[in-house]
Amino acid sequence: MDTEKLMVALNEFIHVGGALVLVIAVVSVLTGFMREYTPQDKLQKTLSKHEKWAHY
Repeated sequence: MDTEKLMVALNEFIHVGGALVLVIAVVSVLTGFMREYTPQDKLQKTLSKHEKWAHY
C-alpha cells in the first residue's frame, strides 16, 4: 500500500517536473529571440518610461 502511494507520487513528480522544464525552455527561447531581435536601447527606453522597470 505504501509502495503504491510512493509510485503515484513519483509519477506525479515526473509529470509536473517535465511540464515545468518545458515551460522554462519555451520562455527561455522566447526571451532569447526578443533579446536578439529587439534593439537594447529601444527596450531600455520603453522600460524606463515606467518607474517600476526603470534601470538606475
